[in-house]
Amino acid sequence: MPTTISAKEVALIAPVENPVNAASLAAKALSAVAKTVAPVWPLSDYVAVNPYLGLTGKGFLEAREYLQGFSTCELLMPADYYQQRFKDGHFTRADIDSAIDELVEAGVDGAELLTGTRLEQLLADASNGHVDAAANATLPSSNQMRSISAHYDQLAATSWTIRIHEEIGKHCAAHYDRGQAFWPSPWRDKSLYVAWQSAMRHDRRMGLLGLGRLRELVGGLPNEPATAVAQLLETSCVPQQLWQAYLLCLAYELPGWSAWTQYQAAWLEDGEARVGDGQGDDLVGLIAMRLAYDVALSAQFDYKVDLSGLIDSFVNDPLSSDKNEEETPNDAIVRYALLRANEIAYRNHMLAQMSATCELTCGTDSAEGATGSGTTPIRKLAQVAFCIDVRSERIRRHLESANQQIETIGFAGFFGIPFAYQRLGESSATNQLPVLVPPQFRVAEHLRDATLDRQEAIVARRGFIRTLRKTWKRFQTASSSAFAFVEATGLFFGIKLLRRVLSNRTNTSDPRYDGIAKDDQGRVGPELAAVDVDAPGLTLDKKIDLAASILTGMGLRQDFARLVVFCGHASQTENNPLAAGLDCGACGGHSGEPNARLAAKLLNNSPVREGLLARGIELPAEIYFLAGLHNTTTDEIDFFDVDLVPSTHSQDLDELRKATKAAADQTRRERLPLLSTDNAGDPFRRAVDWSEVRPEWGLTGNAVFVVAPRCLTNSIDLAGRSFLHSYDYRTDPDGKVLEGILTAPMVVGSWINLQYYASTVDPNHFGSGSKTIHNVVGRFGAFSGNGGDLTTGLPWESVHDGARYQHDPVRLLSVVAAPRERIAAILGRHSGVEDLVVNEWIQLVAYDAGRFYRYTPKKTWQATDSPFALNGVATSESVVTHSPVPSLAL
Repeated sequence: MPTTISAKEVALIAPVENPVNAASLAAKALSAVAKTVAPVWPLSDYVAVNPYLGLTGKGFLEAREYLQGFSTCELLMPADYYQQRFKDGHFTRADIDSAIDELVEAGVDGAELLTGTRLEQLLADASNGHVDAAANATLPSSNQMRSISAHYDQLAATSWTIRIHEEIGKHCAAHYDRGQAFWPSPWRDKSLYVAWQSAMRHDRRMGLLGLGRLRELVGGLPNEPATAVAQLLETSCVPQQLWQAYLLCLAYELPGWSAWTQYQAAWLEDGEARVGDGQGDDLVGLIAMRLAYDVALSAQFDYKVDLSGLIDSFVNDPLSSDKNEEETPNDAIVRYALLRANEIAYRNHMLAQMSATCELTCGTDSAEGATGSGTTPIRKLAQVAFCIDVRSERIRRHLESANQQIETIGFAGFFGIPFAYQRLGESSATNQLPVLVPPQFRVAEHLRDATLDRQEAIVARRGFIRTLRKTWKRFQTASSSAFAFVEATGLFFGIKLLRRVLSNRTNTSDPRYDGIAKDDQGRVGPELAAVDVDAPGLTLDKKIDLAASILTGMGLRQDFARLVVFCGHASQTENNPLAAGLDCGACGGHSGEPNARLAAKLLNNSPVREGLLARGIELPAEIYFLAGLHNTTTDEIDFFDVDLVPSTHSQDLDELRKATKAAADQTRRERLPLLSTDNAGDPFRRAVDWSEVRPEWGLTGNAVFVVAPRCLTNSIDLAGRSFLHSYDYRTDPDGKVLEGILTAPMVVGSWINLQYYASTVDPNHFGSGSKTIHNVVGRFGAFSGNGGDLTTGLPWESVHDGARYQHDPVRLLSVVAAPRERIAAILGRHSGVEDLVVNEWIQLVAYDAGRFYRYTPKKTWQATDSPFALNGVATSESVVTHSPVPSLAL
């Protein structure tokens, strides 16, 4: 346990035996921080990130123990939560027994001490009080690393740690500002650390608060942040054996700014993690800044903390200290067993439904459609490809029910087109694809059938309107005019605000005028030609390659419907800094509209179709591709470029529109009761209500990722909790499509799932507080309040309705219909994906030879169900399989 000592007593601390070079040791510690901290993306390109990204190489419980060595992070819900789940019947004693068996088999320490009777008694004795995850905060323990300022605050009853966080937040906000500040930082062209050093020559705030030694200390620091960290660590009297833990402690005191500087350091430059140690100046600079405040405080108040008592906890096995000598299970293993029981109950429920569905439908020739008296099958009305996003599940189910001649397909929402989209009149482009995939070309937006002069006039008009709005906004917020503005126009804006409150406006498809006439809005879309100046562009061969890749990835190379629709999705909300978080997660927080329109245009292109024919993909003339967009707030589906639809398909389009309207009505009826607010009955108003904190639930409730033919799930109500990716391994003989799915969409799904998990289990570190007190900072992030740390995860209103949880924190269940040896081979080639499974960050189940098999932490397959086959014929296999075996054909 750390103790307080005076500066005179510091010399009495025994020197470290065989001390290593300080710079080398500090560099190693900084590298560990960089590998542990996950990035966060800006508001405009919001990406759901796994906050445990740097910990997936560790087992789940091991990662929890590791985090709790230097922070108060929590990975498990309180026992009260599982007590309520048990009372409500979400899992049973049988699930508890299964959970214990699985933990013991996996070799989890302490699991052998658990008994079903003991856990059931714990749950039966539960109080029925309300559980608030915001209170699920682990208090610092005696053997937990804490900063010098935190120790001093506890001793002297001060609040220096909060003041330091506010000060760092102020400097970071000014440095990274993207045009919000009226007076930008004069040092923004420098690194964060150098900019902070420059500012501290003039900033006397901390000195006025009582930390007068800070400016003197900063003035003497080297200009290289890594060198400064080494120097400050030596000055701090933190034992060298604890340097890594201490720097991690400082980083996790400011998880938001640490995540943001990690994004700047390792992801910003090229959109993907850099090769090397993942370390950059900004993250190191942030650590140097935070460390300097601790050292200055220590010098100012002649205060030192002896941390040598923690050395054994960090140098030795940190898990060994948690083993109870009295042979009783500790709290963590109890809660972990209850988490597993909750997950097993959901897993068994899902697999039982799939088993029943498969027996009924998978043996039929459902993909062919009805046939007439001849041998030629009648083409279906439409095949509609939706994003795998969980919000697509409900409307897919209702669309299939609305018209039996409509088939739905699940595919990644960027539709396999790796491009950046440059909107009309803008110089920058947005990446319309997952962050794990780099863009390969850039596509420009244009006004179809418009002359060059007309497009240039629109661009000029757009630029003028945006300049006016920007100027007006700056006038409203500038320090020199803000008070005059309020005095002169306050009454007018009061009337405007009242009108917005009382207005019955429900038109969600009426965009604000932006230089393009309303009649022309529908003709603004992506141009098929690429515009990259550093690349040859989309040649015909590349277009054919791309088109073939899209159809192959969708599993759609034959038996096309008359209409094939690419249906992207986007959300609609007002006054919401986190709005991008409700858009397509597969497209970096952007609408999937450009992707859908580009895909349709590409596959309607005659030369491309001719090229596909040479590759064995025939697209007859009666097959037409169409683009659509699912508004996930209102559940409306709009179609684009309908004026180009041939007259031969007009009736098909009318029938499709009728079916989508019926499906939208049914989806709203199913979904709206979950919103639990007075406005729940009117989704259209929610979409345009500036005061609505829950316009929709986003991906709340996500729990399962299914990679299988639609017949495995088409008659199941999955309650909007499932990512559905269409896949038939029989059309993928080399397994390349499956490899792409498991290494990209499934990983993205795990990022989304673990972000929701962390924001529910530990909102204090990985959530973003209440939306009602969010303040946008620098146009790139948000404060919860008026300063301090940057928020990173989901707001409380996205996981909780004010009375109960809307998100059940379970780790993603991935169900993959493919041979086990093929899945295992893919995992073996991609260690990062294998780590997710083996270390239990996700659960993986294979559907193979008519049975479900769970992939265990020991890299074996274990049967989890009663025997049955895809074609309805039961198998004779009934024993547990402990090693990969060749599968039978489906």
